[in-house]
Amino acid sequence: MREIMSKRPILTVLLILASGIIHADADKYNMCYIKGYFAGEGDKFMHGLASQIADDKGVMNDPACISAHKSAFSFGAKFAITGKYSSEQEQAILQYASTFRKRVNRAVIELIE
Repeated sequence: MREIMSKRPILTVLLILASGIIHADADKYNMCYIKGYFAGEGDKFMHGLASQIADDKGVMNDPACISAHKSAFSFGAKFAITGKYSSEQEQAILQYASTFRKRVNRAVIELIE
């Protein structure tokens, strides 16, 4: 329990840094694709961060977000096995997820250094 409490400030900072990843002019449902992709891929940490951001944006229960999550989940599960995408939409989802992962990783590294 003590270990979880000591990590809480770090996770809070990560969440704040990650929430700035999707700019205001970007599609408000990008985070729904990102959380769906990571859920399908099986990355619980990234999925949890993206879910919290989508919830903070107030889109989590929006039908469009649910639909985006479902399609990205299917792709994430498939991509985890094949390592391939087969459409422009899948390529875009992969780009969203890759950008998110890189920025979260950079934020973690900056906190450690």
